[in-house]
Order: sequence, then structure tokens, then C-alpha cells
Amino acid sequence: MRFGANHVGRDRGDASDPAVVHIIGAQRPAYPWRDGPDVARSGRCRDFVAIEQAMAYFDSIARIAVLATALALLGFSVVAAILLMRTRLRAARNEARLRSDITDLQIQADRLRALLFAEPQVLISWAAVTIARGSAATLRF
Repeated sequence: MRFGANHVGRDRGDASDPAVVHIIGAQRPAYPWRDGPDVARSGRCRDFVAIEQAMAYFDSIARIAVLATALALLGFSVVAAILLMRTRLRAARNEARLRSDITDLQIQADRLRALLFAEPQVLISWAAVTIARGSAATLRF
């Protein structure tokens, strides 16, 4: 029942192949990341502990970076919303002032138009008087 070891290039009794270990009932090799701090005393496990500590450190930094990014996005959104509301209020006040100015100008134009057309207007046009050289011009009415 040890046929699983040959196809991977190992001896029939190789205990590092999990299929062979399971079939023949041998002990599985120790995995330092599963056994805890007692196994960490060997040289190979110390490297793994250092890698694990570095991964934990980078994991905490990654969490801080994600949190900082989320807070920056939230802060940007709040500031943008406040500025947008202020701009909208300023534009509304400006529009109300301009509409008031338009109304005042329309009232003034209506008043001037009424004064202009209150009395009949007569336009008189005449030819210019020519004065000959050396003689005095006389105007007759």
C-alpha cells in the first residue's frame, strides 16, 4: 500500500509524503508553525518566528494604512460637502441680489419710458443757413 511514493520520485518509505505517511501509519513530520513556542528554539524555527513577527508588524501597518486611508477619504468627503454647501449658499445669495438688481432696473426703465412718452414729441428739422463770403447773412422768421 505504499504505491503513492514512487510517482513523486521518493523512496517507498519516505515519511515526508503525506499520502505515504497516512497509508503506512507513520508519524507525520513536525510543523513548527503548528506546534507553538517550544519548537521555536531550533534554528529553522527561529527564522520562521522572525518572519511571523515581521508579518504581524506589516499586518498592523497595513491595518493602520487602511484606517488612515478610510479616515482621509471620510475627511475629504466632509470638507468637500461643506465647501459645496457654502458655495451653493453664496451662489444663491448672489443670484437673489442680481434678480433684485434686474427688477430695480426694469422699474427704472419703465419710469423713464413713461416720462418720455407723457407728452407728444415733435422733431423739427431744417436746412443749414449758407453764408456767402463778404456779405452778412440775415435770418427771416
